Amino acid sequence: MKGKKGSFTLENKGISGAVIKAAADITMLIDHLGASVVVAVYYAAAKAQRTQILQNYHLMRNIGRIAFPLFIFLLIEGFFYTKSRAKYLLRLSIFSLLSEIPFDLAIVLKKAEVQSGTILEFTSQNVFFTLAIGLACIWICDLVLEAGTGHEKGTAHILEFPEWKDLRGWAVLLGKGLICAAVAFAAMAAAAALKTDYGRWGIAAICAAYAMKKIGLTWLVHPAAVAVLCLLASSEAYALFGWPLTLFYRGERGRQLPRYFYYAYYPGHLLILGLLKIFVFSK
Repeated sequence: MKGKKGSFTLENKGISGAVIKAAADITMLIDHLGASVVVAVYYAAAKAQRTQILQNYHLMRNIGRIAFPLFIFLLIEGFFYTKSRAKYLLRLSIFSLLSEIPFDLAIVLKKAEVQSGTILEFTSQNVFFTLAIGLACIWICDLVLEAGTGHEKGTAHILEFPEWKDLRGWAVLLGKGLICAAVAFAAMAAAAALKTDYGRWGIAAICAAYAMKKIGLTWLVHPAAVAVLCLLASSEAYALFGWPLTLFYRGERGRQLPRYFYYAYYPGHLLILGLLKIFVFSK
């Protein structure tokens, strides 16, 4: 994923995508540890101990706000530089299904519900669903924007499109923009209906990040996503601590573990946390 000319990256310096991915994974683990095990410890503890546990919970959840915007940044980079968007979407979709039971065990279900035989519920779905819907959304929007321009995938940002040259072209771009807005609202509605993690705001954040990348403002991809998420909760502003990682991103993947390790890490760590929460730390 080599950075394009004009993007805000530091050639041959800075940090790689592998570092950003590791930061996202670590902060996500801290977040999920707080949302699963620490919650169980809180309810199992004596009242005198709960104040300190609650403080630790809030600290871990605030640290965890860093993760999702970093994953959005990586999603946008992957979208523009992957060899196959179809395979990318397929992987996200498959792992959204594989991750749902671990997600429910770790985050949603209580010990009594699991003991009664419930391991799957549908009041909240994991973030892979959000990422998959978001990817499908920006893919459709990109096809709409690129239609009739003669550009290949990722070869030019929207400010280089020929439509800007005359009034008729502006009308074409306006029409494309309205279609993209309709697609985005449909995707937001789908995420809300499925009750995915971050819901409609997660999709809106992905669309905002895509828009910044599409107009060539790579350095604003991350904060654009954070700004939208702050409409969901003010605590999402803690995610800005991850912005420097994207500013010093050098546009390269770097040395990474096998691809499917990163995909399997999500359901894997949730399953471990879920089992610990239910069978070790819950009363």
